[in-house]
Amino acid sequence: MKSVVHLSLFVLVSLFMVTPGGLLFAQSTRLIALKTANATLPAEFSRIVSVRELADGRVLIVDGKDARLVFADFGARTVQVVSRTGSGPGEYRQLFDLFALGGDSTLVPDPSNRRWLLMKDIRMVGSSAPDDPAVAASLANPLGADVSGHVLARVVARGVGGKPSMLDSLRLVLMDRKTGRADTIGKLPSPFASGAGGAPVATSGSGAPKKKSYAMNLSNADRALLFADGWLVIARGKPYHTEWRSPTGVRTVGAQLPFVELKPSDADKRAILAWTAISTGWPPTSEPDEVATWPTTLPPFVDSDRSPLIAVPDGSVAIVRLASASAKDRRYDIVNRRGVLVGTLVMPLNEQLVGFGVRSVYVSTTDGDGIQRLRRHAWQ
Repeated sequence: MKSVVHLSLFVLVSLFMVTPGGLLFAQSTRLIALKTANATLPAEFSRIVSVRELADGRVLIVDGKDARLVFADFGARTVQVVSRTGSGPGEYRQLFDLFALGGDSTLVPDPSNRRWLLMKDIRMVGSSAPDDPAVAASLANPLGADVSGHVLARVVARGVGGKPSMLDSLRLVLMDRKTGRADTIGKLPSPFASGAGGAPVATSGSGAPKKKSYAMNLSNADRALLFADGWLVIARGKPYHTEWRSPTGVRTVGAQLPFVELKPSDADKRAILAWTAISTGWPPTSEPDEVATWPTTLPPFVDSDRSPLIAVPDGSVAIVRLASASAKDRRYDIVNRRGVLVGTLVMPLNEQLVGFGVRSVYVSTTDGDGIQRLRRHAWQ
């Protein structure tokens, strides 16, 4: 029996997990449902990708598709644009993430302009220099920032002849924003490297790749996230588990998390297409045969243009799981800093987590016309 309950109540549900030896064993998890929303913004969005809560309850919102940065007041039900697109002071071209710094300061990466913007409250107050070493090394697209002045970046390794090569492992580097000092703290397999967790192309009976209209990135690339308090997590796909690093460098490797690696059926592929269409707007098809690059096995999560990892206020991480025919809804594994699965948040397919506040969680909802709105729920 499958039960979904509110945050204050939990039900144990048996899952099955494959051991390295191929055996199945049962593991219990807790399915979690959000409480009823306590506020909804009337404003319409195209694709909400990040939300940052300020101390007074207002929020900064990034609409990635429309390249908009706005701040909203749930009490007044108002939305106001912050700055505008461009390359001038305080302007931006491409936004994805909003990283909380100390107080109400926010680091806003602007990869297209190869710089970072700095906000205080709802005002743009500065930007990085064009030759900033930390910006250059991270390609202006960090994987998190902390209140001590660090950012986390994936840095392309040097291949043959000293040239950058995406076929080699990616270095995971912790960098000081002011001095540019960089410490390599680990490696991530490149999604483009053979046998490094990428998604092999499905082939026809003759062995030749299927030539269809659309391609999808379903590579099982590991992903990392730096928390504001200096903790760091790496989600690994093979085997599925988390690794944690404290601000003092103490490392904790979590146990293997519940996951069964399966070959995707036609029903799985249709569920994934529906999941990704709402998540990213791509690809514009519901027919599996129109997609060329299906993986030979389904990964637990995927590394797309948005990170599969979201920081939770209590220090745990929410990992968005890839859909399948058996789980067509949207699911987030909540994993604590010991690497233990606390529970799995279950949501309708048209809802997505886009950020957390101190005691709130923010959810985007998508209607039948593709219009998104932002809701706020209590989070315990």
